[in-house]
Amino acid sequence: MNTSAHRLVFALAGLGLALASRAADVIAPAQREAGLAAARTLVAPRITDFPADAIDPFHSTAFVAAVTGVPEATKQPTTGAPQYASDSSLVASLAAALKPSGYFVIGGRETLVFGHKRVVAGDSIEVVYEGATHNVQVTEISRTSFTIRLNGQIVTRPINK
Repeated sequence: MNTSAHRLVFALAGLGLALASRAADVIAPAQREAGLAAARTLVAPRITDFPADAIDPFHSTAFVAAVTGVPEATKQPTTGAPQYASDSSLVASLAAALKPSGYFVIGGRETLVFGHKRVVAGDSIEVVYEGATHNVQVTEISRTSFTIRLNGQIVTRPINK
């Protein structure tokens, strides 16, 4: 036999094996119908009347506290910006609330990291404190401390506190 005849025989044998193995993959119609019936019962909508005071598992108080950063129990309705004794006490409170997660130098510029945000001297940061948003300017960064300014009041605090 020549090589083209061998190729034809092997091709036909391979095709026969492929068809035979494929036929074994198909399930009998009765078995398929039983599986489809089970699937239909699993995906059928279930109507359930929930009590009005049921807790939503997808919006729990722990979830709200994690997203907002303020526990649900301590949230109070705000009717405007909170009042402080003075701007200096507010800036001191904001400085204490800022927790930088890192310090490094890029291109000769000292940089602070707050979460995913990198800040260099002269940049501003939005700080949410007691329900109000404050735009604080970072005026100076050193290896051990940083300085912030708000409304002319300046506070320096250590980085690792």
